[in-house]
Amino acid sequence: MQSSVILLKEKYGLAHIPSRHKAEKWAHRVGVLLQQGYSEEQAGMEAAKQVFSYEYKEVYVRSGASVSDILAGL
Repeated sequence: MQSSVILLKEKYGLAHIPSRHKAEKWAHRVGVLLQQGYSEEQAGMEAAKQVFSYEYKEVYVRSGASVSDILAGL
């Protein structure tokens, strides 16, 4: 199985593999958004926009691991 940071990079079309710190910041933000009523995939996408704003690709075709798969590996 691939590392969660690699899955995070692939899922959101990031230019670089995120640091463990950034990945954990993304995971925390996902948790906050889930508590606000976002669906899991919406929370992951919105958190990626916020945490990786300098490299997140809005038009990237999302595929691969689910948000819960990535969170489980962090």
